[in-house]
Amino acid sequence: FTLIFGGVVCWGTDKVDYLNRGLMSVKGLTLVITLLLLMPKIHFSQLVHMHHHLHYIWALAPIFLTSFGFHTVIPSLVNYLGPDVKNLRKIIILGSTIPLVLYSLWLMSTLGMLPLHGLYSFDQLAKAHHSVGLLMVFMDKLSHSTFISWGLNTFSNVAITTSFLGVTLGLFDFLADGFQRPNSKKGRLHTALITFIPPLCCAIFFQKGFLKLSIFW
Repeated sequence: FTLIFGGVVCWGTDKVDYLNRGLMSVKGLTLVITLLLLMPKIHFSQLVHMHHHLHYIWALAPIFLTSFGFHTVIPSLVNYLGPDVKNLRKIIILGSTIPLVLYSLWLMSTLGMLPLHGLYSFDQLAKAHHSVGLLMVFMDKLSHSTFISWGLNTFSNVAITTSFLGVTLGLFDFLADGFQRPNSKKGRLHTALITFIPPLCCAIFFQKGFLKLSIFW
């Protein structure tokens, strides 16, 4: 995974752009269809009672910040598009608003489908240390739809890939600037090694490090 998609990042920003457009199209279409299928299964009474648990909202801060922390990509956008402030402002506003709308619909779907207590509930997810895979299993059981299960798994896998491309592109340009690596084949190879080797080692030797850090925060 790192070799293939990291190679795309090392190849050039325009290659990341074209690949990301295709993946985002697949992800967006899958999410919209899945949400449309999930909407009729939402129990709005569960959403009404959610205001009793708003004092837990600060616990979501680490997840929220990592979900919408796209700001490291701005230097890459400037390098790719030039210092066009009007165009960059439009990209940032649309790039923030569209995910926010989709994220809100996703929260409505999950919070409206899964009960707080019972067999397929948030209680069981908490006991499993908030497993995303288990969440998919629960939604599959509650929806009784093969397509919803397929759609959620497809969306999750593509979302991981697009996140990897966006985050590592920003990190790649940041490190190239910080270590003053030239924009040549040799320079980009040096930057790629600095960008991908440390997180790859973390992924291999500290496989649950991110989860433990999230729980700690």
